[in-house]
Amino acid sequence: MSEPTTALRRAVRRVVAVVVGLCALVLLGAPAAQAHNSLVGSDPPADAVLAVMPDHLTLTFAEDVSPVGVALMVHRPDQVVVNVGVPTTAGPVVTQAIAGDLPAGVYRVMYRVTSDDGHAIEGEYTVTTLGPTTIAQPAAPVGAVEAPAVGQPMVMDHEAAASATSSPSSPPTGPEGDLRRLPGPVVVGAVAVLVAAGGLTLVLLLRRRPLD
Repeated sequence: MSEPTTALRRAVRRVVAVVVGLCALVLLGAPAAQAHNSLVGSDPPADAVLAVMPDHLTLTFAEDVSPVGVALMVHRPDQVVVNVGVPTTAGPVVTQAIAGDLPAGVYRVMYRVTSDDGHAIEGEYTVTTLGPTTIAQPAAPVGAVEAPAVGQPMVMDHEAAASATSSPSSPPTGPEGDLRRLPGPVVVGAVAVLVAAGGLTLVLLLRRRPLD
């Protein structure tokens, strides 16, 4: 085997190793860049023990929450829903009013929100009260949609909440939608890897021609 041929093969191996390494770096960086939103705090906090139930609660997320598709329910110990009106959003914070007869016991808070990137997350936690209280339901503003009456059992409808998140501004589904949801740095990195690999391959082919 001639010395030029051996050198060419070594060069090809180096190019392959560099391309594989760059691809691995791009793929390893993708999950961190695509991390979804998450609940980072609440007031009252999860598992808190309170004297009585407050007239509202707030949930704080790691990223901003879209006003579309927010669902939040508070069940008192007998599973009757005591949240009133619709939750309000301000960046990453969601606030929900509470009213009605609030006996002592364990309250379950269920939430479902949609991040600005279109991904929906859901979860639940509980708080416990040691004593009963009663909070009057606030009057609805003129022209507002009537809220469900306090004291009526309700179950979170995940399908309805999911359909509420569908809007003209939602990211498209399918392969094209997945590509559009990829973070910019990941796309740029992948393109750079492909361009570098193509350029190196072309150089090697040009160097090899005199040997054939």
